[in-house]
Amino acid sequence: MEHKLSIVAFIIIILIVICVHLSTNKRPIEHFVLAESYRVFEPTFNAGQEDNRNIRGYLDSANEYKDRSNIYVNRRSYGAMNKTTLLSGFDLELIDEQKRRVEHIQNVCASYHMNENDTTMKLQRHFLYSKHYNFEYCIVPKIGCTYWKQLFKVLELDHPDYNAILSQKRVKVHKTVQFIERSHGETGRFVQVARNPFSRLYSAYIDKIYLPLFQPAIINIERRKSRTLRNITVKGDCANEITFQEFLEYISATEEKGLMLNPHWRPVNSMCGTCSQNVILLVKQESFVKDVQFTLRYIGVDEERYEILSEAMTSKRTELTLPGIVETVLNVYFRPGRCMDGREIARRIWVSFQIQGYIDDLLDFPEKLFDPEVWDVSRNGTYISDIVLRTIKTYPLSREESQQQRQTFLRSAYMSVDKNVIKRIIEIYSKDFELFQYSKMPPL
Repeated sequence: MEHKLSIVAFIIIILIVICVHLSTNKRPIEHFVLAESYRVFEPTFNAGQEDNRNIRGYLDSANEYKDRSNIYVNRRSYGAMNKTTLLSGFDLELIDEQKRRVEHIQNVCASYHMNENDTTMKLQRHFLYSKHYNFEYCIVPKIGCTYWKQLFKVLELDHPDYNAILSQKRVKVHKTVQFIERSHGETGRFVQVARNPFSRLYSAYIDKIYLPLFQPAIINIERRKSRTLRNITVKGDCANEITFQEFLEYISATEEKGLMLNPHWRPVNSMCGTCSQNVILLVKQESFVKDVQFTLRYIGVDEERYEILSEAMTSKRTELTLPGIVETVLNVYFRPGRCMDGREIARRIWVSFQIQGYIDDLLDFPEKLFDPEVWDVSRNGTYISDIVLRTIKTYPLSREESQQQRQTFLRSAYMSVDKNVIKRIIEIYSKDFELFQYSKMPPL
């Protein structure tokens, strides 16, 4: 009997030890993020704290960044995040990069002693605000602003077909987005966008002068030429002879007169008043897709909208973007008596798509397909789009080939510009170079 009691006592002691051990080592079941793969999972008891960190705790480790790292958003009518919803699918390196970008902006602003009394920004109303996701964005042309406006429509409208929004004509997109005036720092969640000033200026030249779409600038540049070279006459809004250097000289002359530059080439900082904003993220054109995807996760966009907006930047980008560009050029430019016929307009559209890395630059413009005698440019923009899209599908460029082609055109453009003109441009955009960490070395 005593032997049986001793066995029972021994078993009871063992059970007590096990219970104490489990109670002292018990962890709450919560979501962690694996640093290597960044997948959300339920940790086992042997998961090390150093290897598994939730994103909020990771971001909050920096005091300067703590107040700007509110990953969770307030509950709204849709797209709300709960306490266990975390950013997933992103490397720690990407989060570190965003931290560095924001902290760099803060440091540069402090070095310039910039304050919140940015009079330039007060004159502008280039902001969109999402009430559902509680963040603001500064509209900057030539940094994906058409896509951003579509993005805000998708986020704010309870629409049965979001793809219809992303397929809207560019003119309609720009006219139907509501501009919202608000006071500084109203939300404390400001998403800044940026692009290398060198590439942004070249893009503006191709899009607004070469194609051509912006008549006031074209007329002013032609008039400057007529005053400099007395033997030429002003050609109105015909941009046949305007070079990239003349475009940059026009920007420099406008700045020297103290006049406000057009938004398509105005410095980003002067439009957004970056140093007066509570910047939480910096989206760069050079890493646009991953930065926007990160932003969507950060603000808590639901999965349906996330997938649709991601597709519009990747797999559907060409088919959604190019036809709108073609239609815009034809609608804005074509009128009887202009100095360019339909074939020349189509050729410029073709070349512009080569410069943007859509069409292989080894492919010659198909002259015969755009014979003015058989093709009416005033009524058939779809004809151009179909040829362009079919060419891209038949002769596709890889991502690397596309990037290399864009860089080749960019370098060639700046090699044709006088060094003194480039020096002046660097001075005008100096704060953009510094705030957003772009090299002032031209792409030569």
